[in-house]
Amino acid sequence: MSYRILLADDNHDFRHMIVEFLRDEGMDVVPCVNGARAIEKLSGGEHFDLVITDLLMPEADGIDVASYVRKYHPDIGIVVLSGGGITIDSTDILKAVDDLADVVFRKPVCLKSFKKSVFELLQRRESLLL
Repeated sequence: MSYRILLADDNHDFRHMIVEFLRDEGMDVVPCVNGARAIEKLSGGEHFDLVITDLLMPEADGIDVASYVRKYHPDIGIVVLSGGGITIDSTDILKAVDDLADVVFRKPVCLKSFKKSVFELLQRRESLLL
């Protein structure tokens, strides 16, 4: 089965690396440059099995993306990536991320752990849909 993943990250090099990594694993990846574009894709009726989003992005951040997914597509898994930054230490932001995301990774991402989590979320979703 080919899975379809929506990836939102404003860092071009990181986004490209994750897209290539997931495509090498046989996945169909739709990259977005920020959270606003990801929400547009999600609201446009396209089908996705998983959403991977950076936390801190312009226009709409990862919390906006994850909140949208939880509200309108609660069956889709969510992976949040964080590069850190001053605001990432906020207790409110950390609580929101924990409440919304299935998995949270800090950048730089360990690709072995990332791959394992992505496949576990996809398999969990597939078993729920059967």
